[in-house]
Amino acid sequence: MKLIWPFNLFAKKNPTQNKKAVQAMETDSIHRDRLPWEEWEKIMEEDMDENEIIEKEKNKLSVIEYNEAKKQGCIIPCDFKNTFFASRFLSMEINHFLNNNYTYPDKAKLLANCTLSLRIKKGGARNFRKVFVSNNNKESEFNIKEHLIVDDSVEGAWQAFIFQSYIDKINSIKLYFLFSKDDVKSVKTLGNEDLSLELQNYDITPYVGKYKNKYFISYCTFSQWGGLIRQNIEITLANNRITTYRVFQGINIYSYDCGFMI
Repeated sequence: MKLIWPFNLFAKKNPTQNKKAVQAMETDSIHRDRLPWEEWEKIMEEDMDENEIIEKEKNKLSVIEYNEAKKQGCIIPCDFKNTFFASRFLSMEINHFLNNNYTYPDKAKLLANCTLSLRIKKGGARNFRKVFVSNNNKESEFNIKEHLIVDDSVEGAWQAFIFQSYIDKINSIKLYFLFSKDDVKSVKTLGNEDLSLELQNYDITPYVGKYKNKYFISYCTFSQWGGLIRQNIEITLANNRITTYRVFQGINIYSYDCGFMI
C-alpha cells in the first residue's frame, strides 16, 4: 500500500513552478509506480505556501486522532442499513436527485426552500457538470457547509458524506464508491476491463465513528486514474451545520491507470 497526497494539498495553482514536481510527474507518466508519500512530501514542501503548510499539519493531527480512535474502538464498520441505502442513493438517476425525490438520506437534508439544478460547463475535451442551489432568488454552487442541515450524530455525518459523494460523482468519469462486495461487481474501466474479481481480494469496508468532537469516515473509491483508494474524512458540526469537511489521508490500495488522457 502507498500513501498518496490528499487532493486538496496536491492540487497546485501552478504546479509547473516546481521543476522537481514536474520532473517526477513526467517520470511517472502513467502513475502505476507513484512516488512514496515521503518523497512527494519533500518535493512539494519546497513550493508550499503558509496555508498549505497549516493544512498539512492539520492532516497529520487528524491521522493521529483517527488511529487513536480506532485503538479505543470508537471507529467501527458502518452498519448494513446505511451502506445498503447509500449504494442505492449513489446509483439513483440524476433527475430524482435534483427533484429531491428520495427518502434517504433523512438525517442530512437541503435547507428549506432550496432547489437544485445542473449546469454544464465546457472545458477541454470534456464537459463539466456542476450542481447549483437556488434559495430566495439567490443561486450559488452547492456547498456542503452552506446548504445542508445535518443531524449531529454518526449517522448524520455519514449521510452528509453520501450527499456530497453524489455531487462528486456527477462530475466524475466512472468514479465508483465501494461499500460492499456487490458494489465491486459493478466496476468497469474505460477500456472495459473487468477488475471485479481482483478487487474482491481487498478490504473495502467503510468505517465510521466519533472521537472527541470529530466524526471520522473511512471509505474506498475506484477511479480510472489511481485505482482503489481508501480515503479518510474528518467532519465537525455546530448547530446542525458542517464546519469542517475534508479528506486528510489517502491510501492507494490497488494502483491502476486506464491510460486515457481526458
